[in-house]
Amino acid sequence: MSVEKIIDRLLGGALVRAIGLRRSRRRVPDASAIRNALLIKYRAIGDSIATLPLLRALHGQGIAVDVLAHASNARVFEGQRFVRKLVAPSPRLLFARYDLVIDAEPWSNLSAVLAWELGRHAFGFSQQPRSRLYSATIIYDKNQHITETYADFARLLGIKVSTERMSLALTPDETARAAELLAAHGLAGKRFMVVAVGVGLKARCRRWPAANWAALAAQLEGPLVFIGHGPADAGDVAEVFAQLSEASRPRCVNLVGQTNLGVTAALIAEAACFVGCDSGPLHVASVMNTPTVGLYGANTPVIWGPRAQRSAALFHKNPGVPLIDNTVMEEVDDKLGFARAAMEQISVGEVVRAIREVAGGPAGTGPRQ
Repeated sequence: MSVEKIIDRLLGGALVRAIGLRRSRRRVPDASAIRNALLIKYRAIGDSIATLPLLRALHGQGIAVDVLAHASNARVFEGQRFVRKLVAPSPRLLFARYDLVIDAEPWSNLSAVLAWELGRHAFGFSQQPRSRLYSATIIYDKNQHITETYADFARLLGIKVSTERMSLALTPDETARAAELLAAHGLAGKRFMVVAVGVGLKARCRRWPAANWAALAAQLEGPLVFIGHGPADAGDVAEVFAQLSEASRPRCVNLVGQTNLGVTAALIAEAACFVGCDSGPLHVASVMNTPTVGLYGANTPVIWGPRAQRSAALFHKNPGVPLIDNTVMEEVDDKLGFARAAMEQISVGEVVRAIREVAGGPAGTGPRQ
């Protein structure tokens, strides 16, 4: 367990128990009484993207919305017209006050304490010890997409939410940098596919075998652009490139470490198709409405599946095997043999067929619409 989670369990848990002894403030406020709100969401790019329809709906009711985010996910909210400002974690934050604070973290005790302290009203998830700190709660529904679950916070106020078309707000510099990278590799004006094999450091059980990625590259047509961030992704892509065939190697471009989240989104927005494991880039592809193929093993696509207009989620559910839903603070690591086994059940042929289906033609060359 990480240091962050140990602190949250010990210190955060103690604060939750102490505050929970007080009289509860359980009451759903009238939406007309909410002038400003704070969303607490400081981890997970995919989940951060899933909160965008909620924020848009609150803004549509005249509510000024701020977001407490971490450097790792803040880019999701930057430039969105329905976000008034981003708030960084700092001691100064303790002096802020909001009519409503929405704790969108699925398990954190400290985020619940912060919501209780900063908000006249606080919303969060039910069926947890920390739930006593909230004015009202929603169920973390494991039978619907996480976007709909976050939207349920607005529905508590009687606000209608559309979870249709959203996108990240790209800057001209990000678009220009993406074009520059493509031109440098001879891909300007050409059709290409974006591939994300990495899953970061904390979810290694979501990896698809490197040999499968190499075999997939051999069966696809056209250029393949590999993206990723950090040492773990660089290592995963290097492992794939070491196994590429001589025929497919010239078509593969390694851009790992050369893009930030905004440039990654700009690249994906220009791609004919995206294929990757359940990780941040997959959800970026989905929100940019790029044809998307997602590979799932540890996490269920019922909650985190791609929502692009043309998309496919490949997943083999094994009866009796648990799934990760992020509502507990236990580490997700490579000890989860069932997750690795589920990923290995996804065949190269399945992925090729899914790409052809969502891309609208031969694998990697179908027309974008």
